[in-house]
Amino acid sequence: MKLNFLPKTAHILGFIVALFVVVGPSIATSVQAQTQPPVTSQSEAWAINLNSNITAILSEKSGGQYDDNNQDFDILLNALQQTELADDLEQYDVDGTIFAPTDKAFLDFSRFFGYGGDDEAAVLSVINQEFAKLSKADVDNGGTNPNAYTLRNLLLYHLSDGVKTSTDLQNLKGAKLVRTHLDGPEGSDPFLKAFRFSYVNGDLIDYAPNLVDAKLVPGLTDILASNGIIQGIDRVLMPYFLGGNYPISLRPIPQAGQPITIADMIAQSGEFDDNDQDFDILFKLIQVAGLTDALADPNADLTLFAPNDAAFMKLDQFTRGGAGPIPFNPEASSYSQIINFLQMTDQTVRQLPPGVNGDAVALLQKVLKYHVSAGAKTAAEIQAAPSIDTLLEGSVITPKDGKLVDVSPNYADPQLQAGKTDMTASNGVIQGIDNVFIPVLFPSPTK
Repeated sequence: MKLNFLPKTAHILGFIVALFVVVGPSIATSVQAQTQPPVTSQSEAWAINLNSNITAILSEKSGGQYDDNNQDFDILLNALQQTELADDLEQYDVDGTIFAPTDKAFLDFSRFFGYGGDDEAAVLSVINQEFAKLSKADVDNGGTNPNAYTLRNLLLYHLSDGVKTSTDLQNLKGAKLVRTHLDGPEGSDPFLKAFRFSYVNGDLIDYAPNLVDAKLVPGLTDILASNGIIQGIDRVLMPYFLGGNYPISLRPIPQAGQPITIADMIAQSGEFDDNDQDFDILFKLIQVAGLTDALADPNADLTLFAPNDAAFMKLDQFTRGGAGPIPFNPEASSYSQIINFLQMTDQTVRQLPPGVNGDAVALLQKVLKYHVSAGAKTAAEIQAAPSIDTLLEGSVITPKDGKLVDVSPNYADPQLQAGKTDMTASNGVIQGIDNVFIPVLFPSPTK
């Protein structure tokens, strides 16, 4: 039985970055260096019987019982059973490919929804709860599908017709698209009807630019079954962009007497609000970039140059060609726009084929590293320094005439924010700034 398809219920930037230049090693070179060819090895533990179907192999080799091994597929198998896709896969009479997230991939995915534990049994409940909230919010905002976000739809995005080996993925042509079993909107163009993802230089690029792209897992690829093939992946593929309040904070509030780190102090800003002088957007972007742990390291000694929300909204305006953020929720709008802009920039930097989504995370990490310097520095020390090295290799900040000059001559340089300097943490100091450091050359002069 062939799997049934399910029906499912941007502003385009005025310019594309033609050249993404960084002082020292280029970002383009750095991003390319992080890519890897697809893995084709298969561990002996996953030696297969071609008489077994996909579901049977997942069950036989993974067990399906929650355990301490996060490199098998217990969560996936339980998700398939919960959504009744396990039975469909058992009867699947057309060779297909399942891109199978490991238990660790699902645990990492649940972090985006605010789950901080390691209990495999809790993950699906977390995902279902958050998807129910998203579906309700979609209807509240005018959507017509109360099931726009479901675990079943998420899993269908991991299924594709035809056996696709790792070599086949590497040899995809053009936009390197992989069509999935998740339908697009009713009446859409047949070519665009199925939600797709792309396989480019070892990355599986999905529709969520604020989630790290998935890769094939060594030892868990090219697992043949009687009705298809299993490709283990290290991240959950996401067919939707999650903006607004995602990721949900994992930072607990320090108790009285406990050290307060840089990460703790930024987290105190909280969620998006009407106060554009705190650090809500920065807090969210730090989480997306995966830099929270570095800024929470009790043994670190750092200076964080922290753009306030107004600074990020100015960057948002710049990327929109001067148009302001959406009035009813400007901070959430600016957060989403910055992610989208970095996604489009990544498309250009990596010269991805037309139609292939970019990934915002790698570039966001570089932008934020440009805002961190080793060693706690007071405002007076900063103003007196000839230059300040940052954690972005080869990129410095130059104090000059009260401004902090970055490497981009085409975007306004920040100043230290009055009343927000020398904020001391247990592992360094935060210096508030009124604009964002740009480690690249933007095309439009604004200075």
